[in-house]
Amino acid sequence: MTVFEYPEAKQVIVSGDIHGDFKGVVFKLCVQYGLKDTLLIVAGDCGFGFEKPGYYETIYNQVAGRLRKANNWVVFLRGNHDDPAYFAEERVSYKRWRCIPTTPSSGRAATTSCALAALPVLIATSARKRMHAGGKGGLCRQLSGGLTRRRCSCRQK
Repeated sequence: MTVFEYPEAKQVIVSGDIHGDFKGVVFKLCVQYGLKDTLLIVAGDCGFGFEKPGYYETIYNQVAGRLRKANNWVVFLRGNHDDPAYFAEERVSYKRWRCIPTTPSSGRAATTSCALAALPVLIATSARKRMHAGGKGGLCRQLSGGLTRRRCSCRQK
């Protein structure tokens, strides 16, 4: 099992379905909501595979300063609308921005609904965790439109 460690992360946010809005997500995470020391896990439908390969490096170079200054990280899990090669081959792998590899031996794609179960990795932090499974009004649906700190309407109170 591969372990990806983020010992400086004080909180974890799990979301998904950003569909290529990489710069927007980093802006909302680091600037609009001013989150610091945060690990954002994008659990599927990230948007990899729809642009030329050099595009993702360019985007990373544009957002790396914000991530570094806020001490934030973004990791991506493959969804059913992402190109598997970006994850299996770890084409996107930087200190603060990486695709988590899926296991080819699992025989199935890591989609949003099974991404965490299909991962052959452990993401370790010392953080308090904010988990969200999605749904209407949830963080997964609102991430592209705006990270939210309030309780999601789909979450039990």
